[in-house]
Amino acid sequence: PFALFALTAPAVAQTWSNTHPVAPGWTIRYAAAVAEQGGENQIFQFGGLDGLSTSAAVWRYHRTDGWFVMNDMPAGRHDSAAAKIELGSQDYIHLIGGGVGATSTTTTNWRYDPATDTWDTAGPAPMPVAKRGMEAVTAPNGRSYVFGGYNASGSVTYDSMHVYDPVTNAWSSGPTMPRPRRNFAAIKDCDGYIFLYGGNSTSSLPEPAVDCFNTNTGAWEATNPHNGDPLAPMLTPRSDIAGALGRNGRHYLTGGNIASPVAVPTVESYNPYDNTWNTEASLFESRNAHRVVGLGNRVWALGGYRKIWPTTNQLESFGSLGYVVACGDDVAPLPPPSFGLDFATAVALDFSPSSSGGVFDPDYNAYFSVRLRPDVITVVDVDCEDQLICTVYDQNGQIVAEALARDGITLNTQGGM
Repeated sequence: PFALFALTAPAVAQTWSNTHPVAPGWTIRYAAAVAEQGGENQIFQFGGLDGLSTSAAVWRYHRTDGWFVMNDMPAGRHDSAAAKIELGSQDYIHLIGGGVGATSTTTTNWRYDPATDTWDTAGPAPMPVAKRGMEAVTAPNGRSYVFGGYNASGSVTYDSMHVYDPVTNAWSSGPTMPRPRRNFAAIKDCDGYIFLYGGNSTSSLPEPAVDCFNTNTGAWEATNPHNGDPLAPMLTPRSDIAGALGRNGRHYLTGGNIASPVAVPTVESYNPYDNTWNTEASLFESRNAHRVVGLGNRVWALGGYRKIWPTTNQLESFGSLGYVVACGDDVAPLPPPSFGLDFATAVALDFSPSSSGGVFDPDYNAYFSVRLRPDVITVVDVDCEDQLICTVYDQNGQIVAEALARDGITLNTQGGM
C-alpha cells in the first residue's frame, strides 16, 4: 500500500552527531578551504594551517567510506576560497587566492580534478587581486563570485567582488559590496541569490548585517528579494564564521567569534523565504576559522579552533534536514527509504520545473521530492494507479496523508520549508 515518499517534512528538533570518523592525523587544520562534490557524496579539504606552518595537504571525506589522504597541493595555502565549477560536464574544484606563509597573499587560481586527483596551475586565469579571508560561490549560471577578503598585512578589508567565468577563463569586476567583509560566510540559494553573513567590516567587531547579491541581475538587493522586507540581521553577530545551505532551504551559520578570539558553539539558521532566524542546537565543539558544507540532508562542520588552541579533528553533522530538491547536485541524492514502495506517479503544479525531482529504481519502487516554497502555493496530485490505499510519507517514514486510491491525494501546501 505504500505509494509515495517525502513531499513534506514535519517540524522535528535537530541535533548534532559526532559519531563520524575523525580525520587522518592528530588535527584538522584551521583556515582550510573546503568544497563538496555532491553527486559523489564527498567533501574535499585543502591546505590550512598546522600550528604556524601552511599546509599543502588534501584530505577527502566520503559519507560511506570515510577519510582518504590525497595528493598534496602544488604549494601550501591558507585562508583560500574553494569553488566547485562545472566545465564541459566535468566537475572541478578551484582553489582561489589565500595566504602563503604569515606575511603574503596570492592571486593563484588552481583547478583540481577530483576524478584524477591532479592540479592545473597554469590554465585558469589568476584572480585580479591578491587576498585572503574571502568567500567564493558558484551560482546556478556557472560563474564563480568572489567577495571581500583582506590584504597580506591585514590593514585593508575589501568591499570589492570579482566574477570568474570558466567558459571564457576571464575575470570581471562586480558592483561594490554594501560594506567591506573578511572572515565571513557566503551561501547561495537555488534562485540565483547569494547571502553574506557575519565577518568583520571596518571595525574589530563582528558585522551583524546580512547582504544579498542577485546573480540574475548582477546587483545588490536593498531588501529581502522574496518578501520585500529589510534583510533581518543575524541574531548573534560573529566573525570567523562558517555557513552552508541545508536541504530544507535554510541557511545554517555555525561557530565563530563574538568579540574575542575565543570560539563559540553557537548555531543559528536563516530562512531566506520568510526572512526569519531560528536558534539551533549548539555544536559539540566550539569552532572558529572552520568550514561547513551541505551534503545529503545534513550539514557538516570540520576543522577550526576549539577555543584559541588547539584545532580539532572531530567531524560533526547536523540533520536530518528534510527532503528538498537541491541546486544541481550540490546536495547529493539520498537513497530510497528502507521501507517498501509501490509504484506511483506525481504531478506538481505552480512551481518551477527545475525545482522538482524524482528517483526511480529498476524495481519500480519510487519516491518523488518537491521543493516547497513559502511564497508559492504548490499542488501535488498523487496517482496511486490500482493500489487499494494511497499513502504519502515524509523522509522519517511518518504518514503525511492517506486515502483510498480511487480518490487520490492532493497536497496543497503554502508556507514552511
